[in-house]
Amino acid sequence: MGNPLPGLGFPVRHLNRRHRRQPHPGILWPHRTWLRCTIATSLIICSSLVSAGSVQAQSAQIRGLERTDRQVVERELSVDNQPLPITEGIQRLRNLRIFSSVTAATQNTTETIYVREKWTLIPIVRGAATLGVANVILGAYDVNFLGKYIEVGGQYEYLGGSHSGVVWWRDPRFRDSRWRVGADLWSTRRNYNYFDPDGRVLGGYSWHRYRVNLFTDKEIRQWLTVGVGLDTNFDSFDDRSLGSQLKDRNLQNGLVVPDIQGWSNYYVASLALGRLDYDDFLVSGWQLDADLRRAGPETGSDDAHVAARFDLRWFVLAGNRLNLGSRLSAGAGTSTRPQHLFYLGGLDFVRGYGVGQVRGARFAGLNGEVRILAWRGDRFALQNVVFTDTAVAANVLRNAGRIAWSAGSGIRLVFPTIFRFVVRADYAWAHGQAAPHGLAVGVQQFF
Repeated sequence: MGNPLPGLGFPVRHLNRRHRRQPHPGILWPHRTWLRCTIATSLIICSSLVSAGSVQAQSAQIRGLERTDRQVVERELSVDNQPLPITEGIQRLRNLRIFSSVTAATQNTTETIYVREKWTLIPIVRGAATLGVANVILGAYDVNFLGKYIEVGGQYEYLGGSHSGVVWWRDPRFRDSRWRVGADLWSTRRNYNYFDPDGRVLGGYSWHRYRVNLFTDKEIRQWLTVGVGLDTNFDSFDDRSLGSQLKDRNLQNGLVVPDIQGWSNYYVASLALGRLDYDDFLVSGWQLDADLRRAGPETGSDDAHVAARFDLRWFVLAGNRLNLGSRLSAGAGTSTRPQHLFYLGGLDFVRGYGVGQVRGARFAGLNGEVRILAWRGDRFALQNVVFTDTAVAANVLRNAGRIAWSAGSGIRLVFPTIFRFVVRADYAWAHGQAAPHGLAVGVQQFF
């Protein structure tokens, strides 16, 4: 997290009266004149220091732009039309994560900013077959659409004979301001399994959700962002996408698909404290993200409830090779319906466990990683990773609040010239699991 801009202080030494230095008896000491001159001089010095360390966006030379509009760079160099110190402006540009490098140089009072653009049009291609059920996802997204730093994306999903998809839009600098505005439109289907305490799959169900999500947030300070949103969901459950193997297991173990469907229309409030600072794929600082959502009867929700969640991420960069990271998360809700639970598993929270294996109306978890840079080149870099994951959930479907814990190691193949393109491979040793899901391969860092 970057710190707020340092202020300029003028320490005053307090002396006892008998040790206080007295003016020469032959000179009339003009106290008021001295005070005025001191204040005026201080203001001049402060103004000079701020001006010397700031970037005038309109006069700065910007080198390296090919696909990105100049305005994307210029608006990061000032806030409310006030120029920022050069170090803060450079860091804000790095935090956009659409440049692989950002540097600055001064020559003859002219500031020149050098950037190297990343490729930001990212294809989405995923495929898997689990217990006889095929899952294919195809799509693409661009976080720098038309060079304007606007994100648009969409994907098609096939799951066991069912078709669905998602489209989304984000404008992080709406009308060149510090407002972010976004919208999502979903029709998604996911299969979730029932597990015994040792991780064996007992059966499952298919969850279908329609969703419309609208939100906005505002950067108040570089370390404070607040937001609101409206999130409408319609959920239903069936066994259409399970496949014959899971359906047979449901029959063998006397399990049924949840006979629930209904609307959940949320008012959402969000808060972000702190800031993560990026230098390409290296991260430092801390950030707390929290949201509170309420689905009341006045919104037309079928199950009135409240839910809250927070995620605290903290990173330390030791030199140029060692990156330490941790994530502390917790959540709680007042509904025990399956569509309102927190689902944690091997793909997003506890490596070595099944997808959604740890679930409940309340949860807490902690992740830790040590990322060691083994090699770095212009086209790709290689990180070795050692990690540990812990999570516990209460009021769950098929897991009685048992603590899930795993540890392991992995590698990260990082492509610095492509936006957030990190190939991740981890192997986890899961505690107390008779059927561990040890190897996990994905894209992007785990957190």
